[in-house]
Order: sequence, then structure tokens, then C-alpha cells
Amino acid sequence: MKQLFTILCFLVFTSGFSQTTPKTIYISTSGSDTNTGELNSPYKTIQFGIDNANKGDTILVDSGTYKENINILEKNITLISKYGPDLTIIDGNKAGTCINIQIDSTGNFKLDGFSVTNGLGSSSAGGIYVSCNKGNILLTNLNVYSNLTDFQGGGISINSSDQGSITVKNCKIYSNECVNYGGGIFSSGNNLVENCVIYNNITQLDAGGLYVQGKFKMINSTIVHNLIPGGRYGAGIDINSGLDSVLLMNNVFYNNVRNSNNSQDDGVFVWNGQTFVYNNYLQDSNVVYTVDKGNIYSDSDPFSSSDSLNYNLSNFSNTIGAGADSVSFGGTIYYPPNVDINGNNRPSPSNSKPDMGAYENPLGVRYYSPTNIILSDSSVNERDSIGTTVGTLTSIDQDKSNSHTYSLVSGEGDTNNVSFTISDDTLKTNEVFYYEKDSLYTIRIQSTNGDGGSFSKSFVIKINHVNQSPTNILLSDTTVNENAPVGTVVGVLTSVDPDSSDTHTYSFVSGDGDTNNSSFSISADTLKTNEIFDYETDSLYSIRIQTDDGHGGIFSKPFTIKINNLNDLMIMDTILVQPYCSGDTTGSITYKVGEYVPPLKFLWSTGDTTQNLQNISAGNYTVTITDGAGMQLKHTFSLNPKPIFEGTQICYVSAEGQYNVVHIDKGSGNYNVGKYEIYREGNTVGDFEKIGEISADKNSFIDSTANNKVRSYGYKVSMMDKCGNESSQSEPHYTMHLSVNSGTNNQVNLIWTQYQGINVPSYYIYRSKRNEGYQLLTQISSNNTTYTDFPDSTNSLYEYYVSFEGSPCDTVLNLKSDQIIQVKSNIASTNETTGVKNFDEDNIKIYPNPVKNDRITIEGSFSGPILDIPAILCH
Repeated sequence: MKQLFTILCFLVFTSGFSQTTPKTIYISTSGSDTNTGELNSPYKTIQFGIDNANKGDTILVDSGTYKENINILEKNITLISKYGPDLTIIDGNKAGTCINIQIDSTGNFKLDGFSVTNGLGSSSAGGIYVSCNKGNILLTNLNVYSNLTDFQGGGISINSSDQGSITVKNCKIYSNECVNYGGGIFSSGNNLVENCVIYNNITQLDAGGLYVQGKFKMINSTIVHNLIPGGRYGAGIDINSGLDSVLLMNNVFYNNVRNSNNSQDDGVFVWNGQTFVYNNYLQDSNVVYTVDKGNIYSDSDPFSSSDSLNYNLSNFSNTIGAGADSVSFGGTIYYPPNVDINGNNRPSPSNSKPDMGAYENPLGVRYYSPTNIILSDSSVNERDSIGTTVGTLTSIDQDKSNSHTYSLVSGEGDTNNVSFTISDDTLKTNEVFYYEKDSLYTIRIQSTNGDGGSFSKSFVIKINHVNQSPTNILLSDTTVNENAPVGTVVGVLTSVDPDSSDTHTYSFVSGDGDTNNSSFSISADTLKTNEIFDYETDSLYSIRIQTDDGHGGIFSKPFTIKINNLNDLMIMDTILVQPYCSGDTTGSITYKVGEYVPPLKFLWSTGDTTQNLQNISAGNYTVTITDGAGMQLKHTFSLNPKPIFEGTQICYVSAEGQYNVVHIDKGSGNYNVGKYEIYREGNTVGDFEKIGEISADKNSFIDSTANNKVRSYGYKVSMMDKCGNESSQSEPHYTMHLSVNSGTNNQVNLIWTQYQGINVPSYYIYRSKRNEGYQLLTQISSNNTTYTDFPDSTNSLYEYYVSFEGSPCDTVLNLKSDQIIQVKSNIASTNETTGVKNFDEDNIKIYPNPVKNDRITIEGSFSGPILDIPAILCH
């Protein structure tokens, strides 16, 4: 009566509104779009039914395949199949996205019970595209498979705003593919995935299973066997949620890989965002989550038969009962669904905890398989009778109440199963064994517990040889020469053993006589030296060796090894003095002789009979040494001329008066110096001619043939050794040449050439008025070669020079390394006139050509000196 009253009140309340009563629209493959859409007059196409539906209507679709590309725009309706997804298929026919759902205004939409396949999205999802700005959308009981997009969301793309919500529930999303993000699902916004199985999806970029942006929750779902062949990120799920939050609760991630050879697990990949991971099954334990609680990290397959695409949980899976009852997330408490993807109650049994993943196993607590089998003994004596006990079998099992049965099974190591039997928990022999026939037998045993869990492993059964021990060890030789190299054979070991068929191994052992064990080594049956012996240091060594027949029989004894004394005639402490020049006799050979019997006799290839040779030239010299015991040693010494010293350079060239002084850097460690040759560049650029030389004890050369007021000069030097050989010429140095001229307003213009051969840090300008002494005018950058001075009067004589400072060479003037040298240009004055006039134009010679350092030289048949003029402007 209370229920009836409530309904009547509702009818009265709504009677004042012009609202269409919700209705059911029927769709069937045998219908027609010219029908009324009623039960007995169904439409043929789903799209026609949607177009004619109003708010609150339900569209009920009969079984069959509907090849359509459906658009659902602003429809607050329910689209449901009559017989479920296995019998009701929406086929996109590769003509576009299968289903396009867009809800912008407040309302609800539900899609229930379809298979969605063969969609081909272009800049959209392959299977289903969903957009929700307001309201709620539910996608449930769907099979979404074999869809493709060149964009994102191969199976499903769900996009919601803060005022919208999209739920994907009880769905199977598999074998879909996308080019960009989310082979299975692309999710952006406030969305929930619950009780779903997402498997065998592929992406070419990121997120084989799911790609997540925004506020996302996934509860009790199974994400398995998704792939990124190109090796990108998030084969299971890729999370890139910015400042929003993601909840992963009670899910199973297994065998999601991100390379083509299926070797690198990548179940969960987190770019950024707050990620809360509760009670999930994961293979990758290296991902850093914001919250990580109660998760299981394991590589064990949790499913009944994943190879057959059966993702029900195995009775032995550690995901059974491992889920969370609830989780508080973002101020809301989330619970696992009360049924699994197959409609079974969750949790099962009702008093247990829920399982992880989309499937609920009927067990409340997992079964446990045995984890190991222990055999109390794995050997048996040869010739024992059939039925002899080898050992007792026990099992390691987490469920200690389980009982176990044992059997011989096929598999690795089952070669000799027929040679043994199992009675209850006892392994027994099934034949008589002979050590000489075979000493090792392999079997494979399985333990099965009362829950059906099993474990098997292989065992090696050893046949014991009933043995007699060796009685002696023989060594073929017990002496070795002194100075013999490491690894020299001393002798061969053999054993005396009543069992003539036994094979023996040898080793050093501790005990009486083991003092020098480390001085020797044993390789198979051969005793070798492990160091170089010296008779004079020690002539007797003691070792202890053991023989092992391989069946438990051993015998050991000491041996004394004698070191043979040999004559050790040898050459020691050789000093060779190499001659400087080919043919000179400044070389010598000095050495010592060690470990000999006097007296010594010497015979050189030169005929000399002295021990050492003095005053010899380059060449090979062989000496034959004979000691008092008749031992001979022949040795050849080689003397080669020492190469000429090549370290001679110019230190710097500076103007002194009207001449140039070339300072020589003799070079560190020079030797065999005869004299130094001085070269100056002539009329042709790069052509240097010898202008003089200095003795080896001199450090500088004055070029008195140069007039530094006229032009810049280039110099090189070389060293002539005492043998008459000349070294290579040094790198050239070019002097600074300064010229001055008077300008307007009492100014004096200075122009000079760059110094070449030294890295100049900066230039210093000096000036003297009427021989009053030079004063420093200024310091300027080395990039400059001009300067303008403004003296107080142009009627006076002014003299100038340019210089720079540097550290001296080690061999120059015996200066210390911290002293400073000053390299100067020529002195130029304001009353000098430089020019050429009254020459015969038919006899002019200009060089160099091309011009070097912006200078040219002009020669002609005229009286007066040959002058350089700045080649800045020629007429």
C-alpha cells in the first residue's frame, strides 16, 4: 500500500509538465527503418532508432551483426542489447569509428551489451569515442576488439570534464591498435575503469593498454599481454596526469612488454602526477608511486591458462584474497564491485577479501603448491640387491597440513626413472648397479599435495664404488735445474692402487713435508715448478702430494725436490754511451759479469780482449766471454749515432740602435753544439739567406748589415753540430718597423708592423723630447699597429719606439725565468724624411710581390739608399 501511494504521488507531481513518457525502441536485423520501432515493428538500423529516441528512452537491440558507424549526440538514453555482446555486434566495416558518443548537457547515457569491432579511426578513436562535459556515461558489458586508429585510443577514447564522468565497466578490450597513445584505452578527465580485461593491445608510441590523463580510477581490472614493439613507455598503463590524481586498486598487471622480443616488462609507467597504487599485482617494482601499499611484485603467471587467453585466477595464484576491501581516495571511499566480470559474487566466499583483477576465484584463500622436494640420501652402493632403500622423500609446502604423494614423472632428468621405484615416501632401487658400468643416474620425482598443487625436480643418484685405497705415489724425477722458467716439468706422478681401473687425481695437502707446496703446481699427473729456483739460495725443497682414486680412497706422502746447480754466466749493469756523429769515436760499452767461475776471458768482434770497449764509433759489437769452467756466453751490443738536436729556436729579435740583435733560444738539454747559423729573409718572401754565425758559447747575434730604420726584417736560426751536420731552420721572427709623420694640430702619427714569432700581449709606446730620455706614453692592445700622439709642440725633435714585454728564454743572457725582457722596434723621429724621388722610371724594381705585411720595397737606378714605404696607397 505504501508503494502504491508513492507511485500515485509521483504521477500527480509530474502531470503538470509536458514530458514525453519514456519508451522502448526495438531494433532487429529483420526490421525496417520504415517501421514504427515497436516490439512487433522494429527498426532495422541502430542509428535510425537513436535518431528517433527522446530523453529517457531505451533502445533494445536484437541479436545479429549491425554494420554501422553510429553517432550519439546529446541523447540521454540507454542503448542495450537483448542477448549480450557475444550475439550482438556493431561492425564499423573499416569506414570510421564504430560508435561516437558526445554529451555536452547534463544527462545520462548507457551503452550495454555489445561487441564493437572493425572500427577505423582517423584522428579519432578506433572502436568507441566518448566525450562528456556534463552528466554521466556508462559503458558496460562490452567486447571491444580488432579496432584501429592513426590517432589515440585504439579500442576506446574517453574524454570528460570536471562536471562529467565516464565509467567503463565489465568490458573486454583486446586486440586493438593505435599509432599514438593507448592501444586499448585513451582516458582524459574524470573517468573510471572497473572490472575490465584489457589484453593483447598494441601501440606504436606509448601505452599499449591504457594512456591516462586527469582524474582516473581503475579498480579490479586485468591488464595483460599488451605490447609496444618500438620500445617506448607504459606497455600496461602510461600515466601522465599533471597535477591530477590516479587511483589503481586491486588490478592485475602481467606480461606487458615494450620491445619486439617480449623481454622488458613495463606494466606501469608514471611520467608525472599523483599515483595511488593499492593492492595490485605488478611485475615491475622499480616504478616510484606517490602511494604504494599492499602490492604484490612477482613474475609468476597468476592465471589458469594465460596462453589460451583464460585470465581466470589459478587456484594457486597469490592474487586470491589479496585485494583491498576499500580505499579512501580524494575524499571518497571506493569499494571493489560486488560482482566480477562474469557476474559472480565478489568477494567469494562472502566473508573473505576480494581478489585482484577482473575475475573472482571461488576460493577465499589460495592453494599452495609444494616448493621443494628433499631426498634424505642420494647414493647407493654398487651390487646392492633390488629394493634397497636410497632415501626418504619429504616436501616443503606452505600449507603444513597438506599430505603429499610422490611419483616418477617425465621431464628434464628423467633418463633413469625405470631403474628406481617409489613406495609411499621411499625411493628404492629397481635393479642391481655396477659402478664400472655407470656411476651416476638421473631421475625426476613429482610431489602432489591434497589441493592438487604439484612440484617436480630432478635428482642425481650416485652409485658408490666399494673401493680399496691407493698404497703409494711414484714421481718419475725429483730434480730440476736452477733458473729454469716457471712451468718447467719436474716429473710425472703415478699411483700404486689395488683397483687397477681407478683413475687418480693429485693435489698438494697439508702435513709432514708440506713446507714448499706453494713453490710447485700440479697439472693433471704432472708436477711443475711455480717459481724460478736459485741453487745458491736453496738447494732442497719439500712438498706433500695426495692421490685420490675418486671413490674415497686417498694416500699422501712427502717428496724432496733437489735443485741442480748450474753455471749462471750472465751480463749485468750495462752502460752504453752512444756517439754523436757517424764515424766519430766517442762511444763506449761498459758492463759487469755475474755468476761465473774465474778467470774470465774476453774476445770482441774487433779483436779486442778487454772486458769493456772505449772510444768506439757506431756499430754492432759482439763479445764472447769464457769463464774458468769453460762456460761461454756470446752477446752483441749495438751503438747508434745520437740524432742531431732539433730544439734550437729564436727567442726574440730586438732593435739596438740602427741594428737588430737576434737572441737565440738554444733549447733545453742541447748537445754536441758546434755553432749557430743566422739566416735573414732576402728580397723574395720566404727565401732566407745565411748572414752570419756565432760560436756555441754565444747567445745573440748583431746584424750590423741591417738598417732597422728602413724596414722590418725576418730571421731564422739553426744549429751546426760538431760533426758538421746542420739542424732544421727554426720558425721565423719578424721585427717591428716603426715610422712617424706629422699631422695637423701638432699631432704625430705612429705606424708600425706587427712583431711575428711571439704572442704579443700588448704594446708600449715610448717618447723622448730633445734627448731628454724616454718616457712611457701608453700601453695599448696588441691588435693595434697605429697610434697618434699630441705633443705640446711640433717644433721640437721627438723620438719614439714601440716595445712589448715577455719572459726570456732559459738560455738567453743567463736571465732568471721570472725576469722580463723588452723587445723594441727601431727609433723613429719627427724630423726624418723617408721617400724616393728623382728615380729613373724605366729601371724600377718593386718587391715582394705579392706584398707581405703591407710593405713593399722599391729599387731603381738612382742614388741614395733603397727605402721601404708604406704600401697603403700607390699612384
